[in-house]
Amino acid sequence: MVRIALFISLFILTSCAAPYTTAPRGDISVAGIRSLCKDASVIITEDIYITGTVVLNDKMGELTHSLIIADNTGSIDLKVDSDYVDLLVGIGQCVRVRCSGLAIGRQGGCLVMGKAPTERYVVDRIPAKELFYYLEIIPQNTTFEAEHISLCDISQEMVSRYVVLDNLQFLEHEHGKPWCMDGVTEDVHHLSDGNDTLQVVVAHTAKYAKEPIPSYRLRCTGILEMYQGEVALRICNKQFQPQH
Repeated sequence: MVRIALFISLFILTSCAAPYTTAPRGDISVAGIRSLCKDASVIITEDIYITGTVVLNDKMGELTHSLIIADNTGSIDLKVDSDYVDLLVGIGQCVRVRCSGLAIGRQGGCLVMGKAPTERYVVDRIPAKELFYYLEIIPQNTTFEAEHISLCDISQEMVSRYVVLDNLQFLEHEHGKPWCMDGVTEDVHHLSDGNDTLQVVVAHTAKYAKEPIPSYRLRCTGILEMYQGEVALRICNKQFQPQH
């Protein structure tokens, strides 16, 4: 009942924002937007837009105040000033974002987008009541799939890609430990294929943060990012399934 009431309140709030009524002139990929980010924070003045699929929001708490929008060239983190982003835009929805007037910056090696910064952050969050001025949910006929890769394929050039990895296992000494220990904002664990390893970053806000890390072999889906100078995986929507 609480979530229904919140949804109704958010719907009324966001309905007050005037959506864009004319189509932006130019479509651009996430990689194209990234090429424009030549400073800590850059205001976009061109009438361009990106089209992609929402692969992560705050539903499982892996990130907060975020919509991760991905295309075949990478992903961008759209910052939204709401504690219930998943009630505004769902996972799997195809969206078009008008970029003109928004700011872009880099955070953890990934691209973030929001309002022009006013303090120490590279971008500010977009107020919930303004979200649908910039964002339009559009019909789609296909499902956006994560890119299948192996650990040996991973490099810094792949940061921000939405990927899936098969037949991996957490290191033995991590089995049964909580995904995120008490007293930390994020915790790091390690997946291995027997030869290479990959960091996995989990926030304390994840709904499964206190659940035990599984010992079985897994398929994991998430976003690649930089964490403490190394490439890491942030799992999306608790997408780790057993493999035998």
